[in-house]
Amino acid sequence: MEWRDVGIDLPGGARGNVKVTCPQCSGTRRKSTERCLSVDVERGLWRCHHCGWSGALREDRPRHPPPPPPPKPVVRPAGPLPRDPAWREAVLAWFARRGIGAATVDAFVARGELGWRGAKQGAAPVLIFASQSASGETLAYKYRHTAEKRFWMEAGCEVACWGLAACRGARQVVVVEGELDRMALAEAGIEGVLAIPSAPVQPGSGRAPELPWLDRAVREVLGEAETVILAGDADPPGQATMDEIARRLGRGRIWRVTWPDGCKDANDVLLAHGPAGLAAAVAGARPEPVAGLIDPDDLWAAVVRYRPEPGVSTGWPELDAWWTVKAGYWTVLTGWPGSGKSGFLDALVVNLAQQHDWPCALYSPENWPVERHARRLVEVWCGARWEDLPGAAREEAWAAMRGLIHWIGLEDASVDDVLELAGALVVRAGIKFLVIDPWNELEHHRPPWQTETQMISETLSRIRRFAREHQVHVVVVHHPTPRRAPGEDGELPVPRPYEIADSANWFRKADHCLAIHRDRGAGTDYLDVHIQKVRFREVGRAGGCVRLFYDPPSGRFRGTR
Repeated sequence: MEWRDVGIDLPGGARGNVKVTCPQCSGTRRKSTERCLSVDVERGLWRCHHCGWSGALREDRPRHPPPPPPPKPVVRPAGPLPRDPAWREAVLAWFARRGIGAATVDAFVARGELGWRGAKQGAAPVLIFASQSASGETLAYKYRHTAEKRFWMEAGCEVACWGLAACRGARQVVVVEGELDRMALAEAGIEGVLAIPSAPVQPGSGRAPELPWLDRAVREVLGEAETVILAGDADPPGQATMDEIARRLGRGRIWRVTWPDGCKDANDVLLAHGPAGLAAAVAGARPEPVAGLIDPDDLWAAVVRYRPEPGVSTGWPELDAWWTVKAGYWTVLTGWPGSGKSGFLDALVVNLAQQHDWPCALYSPENWPVERHARRLVEVWCGARWEDLPGAAREEAWAAMRGLIHWIGLEDASVDDVLELAGALVVRAGIKFLVIDPWNELEHHRPPWQTETQMISETLSRIRRFAREHQVHVVVVHHPTPRRAPGEDGELPVPRPYEIADSANWFRKADHCLAIHRDRGAGTDYLDVHIQKVRFREVGRAGGCVRLFYDPPSGRFRGTR
């Protein structure tokens, strides 16, 4: 059996968990393009979060899960909502003390949502709130004693939200906690309000909360609403319950109300600030924060404070005029084999450590064994050959280097392995510069359904994310592919960014692109650094070529001979 046999249309190359429209219900919904069907492509499973349709492609799995146990019988209240005329004045006085006038009370009475009767004990009436379905069927009566804050329901009745019928078809729904808050908003002229029966979520409990009333609310009202404004109580259970509602509905269409200081809920705001103040508080609702989305109001303050800053010096003023090293970016460094890329990076690492106290990390298999590479860096640090250095100078250099230069010595490592160990060095040593030299020494595990271009694109995105999240400058060395014939002297031309091997994504995704080149016929005591891409002008500019002269005994480079 294939996906098309059950009517599910998956995008080409789909893998993992994807969401598509449901062939069972999407065609009948107002939001016909909403992707409500979750599909597990590898396991061959699907489930619709709107209509509940589910199944499996494998024949040894049931097409649908086993039916749930039969629900417990639900009691439906019989007869009209009781309302004892003898207690009307007492009821109106009780509501008036809460800022709710007779006109609002009468409006809820007229809709069959509110009634009262005399108390069996004591001289105070009992309020009766009738929860109705969106179609107007009475689902339950909820009782509240007016002399004390005590609630109860008839046994066996369905626990449901109050206001489903009044919110039917509403494009915007305001969700509050409790009946009085809904009536307070009505006093402020706000319609389309749904009162949840309780706030059962306890913050920090670690238990999955049960919200039995939410299923009907989503099915009849909230599922079709374009905007849901959460205006719950300001106490921890109220906010935790609203958080859970937002999580289940999806935060993209959620807005959140913040009550004024000293007010716990809508009724408090009505008493303290009047109907206009309550209406203003609801009108001031802000969009629910969504990971990855930036609030324009928060952004503007950051824009005003932002000051573009250049990177730190490379140690060569001639190169600084074109390119500086800034944390949070990544650079691809290319060049033909033997052009001096590793030597340039060794000198750059020492400059960053000596001049800026930048801790650096090196993953450089081509320079292994690590002790050979470390010895070479001691020479660069001191500016002299190892043999010419007295023991005390070597020890002094190593004492300074050991806290600033670190090696990753894992063999057969993948990019993720290197980034994981580099992340550990961020915590342990505070590294700000990472060298991966070269790319072709890494292990790349490409799934059979993924092209090499896709694999490289995703991997480079992870490198960029690591650089930004940890504020580390990452340099990745990768060789070019010869696409142009050598010149008359047999020398290959300066490699261009799109000639970097395997994928054009190297040039497209890199923040900076540098090419190291030298004409062997002109000698090996220099190299040219070609600055081919710089993303932001405060860091540098593209188009330059800087010649650095090499001193073989010290391993250092100078801007002038």
